[in-house]
Amino acid sequence: MKLVIRNATIYDPKNGIDGLRGDIYLKGGKISRPFKKADREIDATGLWALPGGIEVGVPLASPGLMLYAHKMALPGPAEISRQYARMGYTHFHESMMFPTTAPAVHHTLSALPYQDTSASICLTLREFGTLIGSDIPPEWTVRFLWSCAQRFRALTVRLPETSAHFKESALARYNIPAQKVLAYLSRLPLSLPLFVELNARLLDEDLPHMSLLHYSHLGRAIDGEYAYKQVSAFISEKGVTGDMGLAPADPHSQLKTEAEIGAGEDVAVHAGMHTPLRYLSVSRNPQSAFVARLATHPDFKGHLAFSSLCLGAEAGKFYPMLFRRLFEADDTYTVGDFVLQTRVLPARLLGLDNKGHLGVGAAGDLALYAPESGTSPGDILGRCHTLVKNGIPVMEKNTFLDSVPYPETRTYYRAHALSERDLAMFAGYFKRYPRLEHLDVPEVLGRWQTVR
Repeated sequence: MKLVIRNATIYDPKNGIDGLRGDIYLKGGKISRPFKKADREIDATGLWALPGGIEVGVPLASPGLMLYAHKMALPGPAEISRQYARMGYTHFHESMMFPTTAPAVHHTLSALPYQDTSASICLTLREFGTLIGSDIPPEWTVRFLWSCAQRFRALTVRLPETSAHFKESALARYNIPAQKVLAYLSRLPLSLPLFVELNARLLDEDLPHMSLLHYSHLGRAIDGEYAYKQVSAFISEKGVTGDMGLAPADPHSQLKTEAEIGAGEDVAVHAGMHTPLRYLSVSRNPQSAFVARLATHPDFKGHLAFSSLCLGAEAGKFYPMLFRRLFEADDTYTVGDFVLQTRVLPARLLGLDNKGHLGVGAAGDLALYAPESGTSPGDILGRCHTLVKNGIPVMEKNTFLDSVPYPETRTYYRAHALSERDLAMFAGYFKRYPRLEHLDVPEVLGRWQTVR
């Protein structure tokens, strides 16, 4: 399909465009150079044109979430996909996929009709911990990470825990302090993105900084002014990148990995970590004000991608409020900053060169928004007027075009040619599983797009 978006006000900071009026050409599912004859034109006079939004990491298909969603009467994957589309999102990244749950996670993600998808493979210290302090060269650890990305069809690797203390004497050998984990990470010659979950206990450690090492959900570590200053100093001194982890101020549902949760737990799921994943209802959270200040700080806007601590099933309810809070936190925060944090930076953190911008050759994903006089930009950006996915309009004037076929969506993952030694090392660290082939993600679970 050859499509032209006419007279839009374009926000594309990666290509230096900030509110300029112009036309956008799409052909073959991608942004194209201008052409003469189009199959269809959309008049976008008075509308803002942004690249499609990228959800950098929130639980949607993580273990236990389906049970929790049923208990809490939360919407299923198809409705969640529609809610994200209503906000202009065209890519979804699952942040909590474990080796044993990878097939089920990809099965759920493949059901999303309006978004491309990807996932992080979470390596627990039972898998990753045996490498720490071993005599294996750091470059072979990186090859192991690549093997995991290949076998589990993951785009990035995630370390949700950075220390482990088992009370059982039989498991004492798994006890690993955070200092040892962080020192080990600092020696790795990373060649694919690695995300480390940040928490308050890590703020007093010497956190490493490498180009492909990102810190996830920084907001989870900020519980007051002192922690805010610690994180601010960490970003300003080391120039780290990550995602903000902005929590709704109102009561919401949340997934936590820390051991000291307290009361209010609804569902707990053992996923191989030294503490289970916990889904729980969270009361009003004053932390959000500190994180909004951090995210909109003039020196940090280019370091933190937007992310939330609420579940994906509640994004449609809370994201417009969170968007509004960003614009309210600092009067210098602009639509261009919003595009940077919800499009450009997420694409950079995930290593997706064809996402987050409207340059020639980029994915044909864009969202149009209708500004209203007297309305906060945050409210405007929470309601998409027209959504184009892979060059095909799927929503116009806030209405889904369900009469047309869904656009083709793809799941992105890191491709790696496995050697015999890679396979042997992979098998060695997953030897506790009865049959290794049970960990493989079948080809039929998605339409795959490789990233190198």
